[in-house]
Amino acid sequence: MNYKVKSLVLVHLFGLLISSGSAQIGNLGDLLRGGVDDAQTLVKAYLEPFGNGFGADLNSSWATSARTHQFLGFDLTVSGNFAFAPESDRTFNVGTLGLQNMRLASGENPVAPTVVGDDTPGPQVDVVLDNPFTGVEEVVASFRLPEGVGFRYVPSPMIQASVGVFANTDIMLRYFPEVNIDSDVGRIRMVGIGAKHQLTGWPFTGTLPFDLAVMFGITQFQAEADLNIEPDQNAVSTGASYDFQQVDVEANSFTFGVIASRKLAIFTLFGGVGIERSSLDIKLEGRFPVTLIETNLASPNFGQLIIEDFEDPVNISFTGANSVRAHVGLQLELLIARLYGTYVLSDYPVASVGVGFTFR
Repeated sequence: MNYKVKSLVLVHLFGLLISSGSAQIGNLGDLLRGGVDDAQTLVKAYLEPFGNGFGADLNSSWATSARTHQFLGFDLTVSGNFAFAPESDRTFNVGTLGLQNMRLASGENPVAPTVVGDDTPGPQVDVVLDNPFTGVEEVVASFRLPEGVGFRYVPSPMIQASVGVFANTDIMLRYFPEVNIDSDVGRIRMVGIGAKHQLTGWPFTGTLPFDLAVMFGITQFQAEADLNIEPDQNAVSTGASYDFQQVDVEANSFTFGVIASRKLAIFTLFGGVGIERSSLDIKLEGRFPVTLIETNLASPNFGQLIIEDFEDPVNISFTGANSVRAHVGLQLELLIARLYGTYVLSDYPVASVGVGFTFR
C-alpha cells in the first residue's frame, strides 16, 4: 500500500492547513527492504528542508510591537507563517548519499526533489541483494523516490494570546489542544510560552525615539498517526502481529531577541534581532514487515522470499538551519483589530501575515 507524505509527515499537512499538497513517499515496505540505514538516509535527505522550514515557522510571529499591555490587558492573534527554502534545498543528489543496498536504476538522473521540490516523480531506485544460489547481485524491488509538493515554502498557522501581568511585562501563550483530524493526518497538539518586557524607564531608553523590549519564546508541537503496513503475501511470514504501527513527530523551538517599534498614527513600524534554535524528530514506532531473500544455508526457506520484522525502524532528528534572525514589519491598527505583515531575514526567510484583536 502506498502512503503519502500526509501519512508520514502529518505535521506538514497541519502546516498546509490540511491542503491537498502531498508527495508520495513510496511503499514503506520497499523502502525498508534496502535496510534501516538506507531508509533513514533517503527520508532525511527528502525531508530536511521541511525540518528547517517548520522550525523557522515556530519561532515567528511572537511579537509585532515593543509595547506591552496594561495589567490584565490582552490580545488574541491568528497568523500564517511561510518559511522559504533556498533553491539549493529543493533537490538532492542520490548518488552522493552513500546508500548500501539501493542504487539508481540504469539511465536515471541522480537528482531527486526534496519535499519542497517540483511536483514530479523522483528517479527510480533499485533494491539490490545477493542471491544465495547464484552468488550475484539481484534486483529484488524497484520504486520511484517521492515527488515534491511543487512549491518551495513550508507554511504553518499559529494561534497566540498575550496578557499583561506586571512591570511592563506580557506573558504570551500558544496552545492547540489535542485534536484527531482524521485517519491519515492523525492527532496533533501544540503548546508554547513566552514573555516580553518593555524597557520603559531603563536609564538608556529615555531619549530613544522608539519603544524597546526584550522577549523570548518556546514552542513544542507534537503529532502522531497510525499506519498499516501489511506483510508481502508471497513471502514466508513470521506470524507476528502488526497491529501497532505509528509515526510520531515532535518539533521544539526557542527564540530570544530584542524588538523595537514606533507608532505613527494608525501604523506601527517594528523590527528586531535575535537568536533561535529548533529541532524536529520523526519516528516510526512498532513492528514493520520487510521482504528479503533468505541467505541462511541452514534455513528450510533458503533462497526464498521471507519476512523480516523491523522494530522501530526510523528515528530521524533535524536541527534547524536558522541560528540568527532579523525581522522587519508593519502593523495597521483599526479600533480593536490590527493587521500586520512581517519578514524574517535568515537562512530560511519567513514571511508572516496575521490579524489580531487587542484589549489594552
